[in-house]
Amino acid sequence: IIRRGGGLGSWAKSTVESMKYIFQDEENSRWIWMRNLLFAPAAEEVVFRACMVTPLLASGISPTKVAWVTPLFFGVAHLHHFWESFRHLPSDQRTA
Repeated sequence: IIRRGGGLGSWAKSTVESMKYIFQDEENSRWIWMRNLLFAPAAEEVVFRACMVTPLLASGISPTKVAWVTPLFFGVAHLHHFWESFRHLPSDQRTA
């Protein structure tokens, strides 16, 4: 989907710039980092699973299957992040 040396390099640069921005404010950087990269994703995962597990179990799916299926739903629910990143790539970095 992305040509070698194309999108990954720009992704890495933007990630480094984002990390620099996070750590600019030394007074609050630790808390901002923990909120953005630790607490928010963990809370999102817990809330998402809490909303998915009960209906799946109530529908008669076994707990083992529920444990394997809910992460798939979580991943599919986040495919729009990939699509938005891909959509904003310059056309020379995309393949047909």
